[in-house]
Amino acid sequence: MAENIKKHGHGMDRMTTGDKIFTVCNYIFWVIVLLIVLYPLYLIVICSVSDPYAVMNGEVLLWPVDFSWIAARSWASPSPWAWPTPWPTSSPARAW
Repeated sequence: MAENIKKHGHGMDRMTTGDKIFTVCNYIFWVIVLLIVLYPLYLIVICSVSDPYAVMNGEVLLWPVDFSWIAARSWASPSPWAWPTPWPTSSPARAW
């Protein structure tokens, strides 16, 4: 088996120029797709720790602006409009 690999080569040695171009274009394509998918998730995180007024004015693009825990605190606090849960909670569930 080892002689077979040495004799015929493997990986990039056996790839033609067209194969190499395709591989590079394929990697570029999938990196772009990955960025398109991950950026909205990243934007949610940086908007949650940015100043709410900076978010509303569209100033937050790549980095948090005027770091603030205001939005993140609203996630942690129980909402009075939350769905009632079947398990006991610290606050009584609202009956609809």
